Amino acid sequence: MATLYRLACSSILVVGGRGRRFQISRSIHQGCPLAPFLFLIVTEVFSTYLNSIGVGIQGLVAPISNKMILDVEFADDTPLHMRVEEGNLCKAHVALETFCITSCVKVNWCKSMGFWVSTRPLPSWRPSESFRWIQEGLLVRYLCCEVGINVHRERLLAPLLLLLRKKLLIWDTRELSLASKFLIANKVLLSSMWDIASTCLFSRSYLLQVQRLA
Repeated sequence: MATLYRLACSSILVVGGRGRRFQISRSIHQGCPLAPFLFLIVTEVFSTYLNSIGVGIQGLVAPISNKMILDVEFADDTPLHMRVEEGNLCKAHVALETFCITSCVKVNWCKSMGFWVSTRPLPSWRPSESFRWIQEGLLVRYLCCEVGINVHRERLLAPLLLLLRKKLLIWDTRELSLASKFLIANKVLLSSMWDIASTCLFSRSYLLQVQRLA
């Protein structure tokens, strides 16, 4: 992969014309179709390593399937579901550091956070000064939605409804055919809901508001 990109060049279309070619010096450029597959290769190795017996991290047991859940990768985002023990957290930290050294990747601790879902006091464990524990009642953004501990469902869904209204205002000023409006409603408005719908139950009142917007 490094060989393919070492001498790669690109150019930019400017006012219908093609600009001067220049050498790519910042790894894979945004939008490259190869990027998702490279992420899959790395995250698959990462997941296998974390779940290996030698690492010894204890995940959470799902109540229905009775299977242990430790990691769920989404591109370069990885939430870890672990038992609330400082020794367990230390093992995860060592595993992360080991994988970073061997794979030349880095953890962005400024964007990393922890949810302490336990009646015990917050642990003193912190892998970095920039790492933070999220207190009960606070909301933080993860991927495309707001998440928190013991936060009312309507409060979680309010930002999404605001996002849908903003998108609608952008398209509402344009003269669109009926077919185009159907396309915009399905691909632009409602597509923002699918990821959140897989993890959060929508209330009837919320669904009615979304239906009116659509």
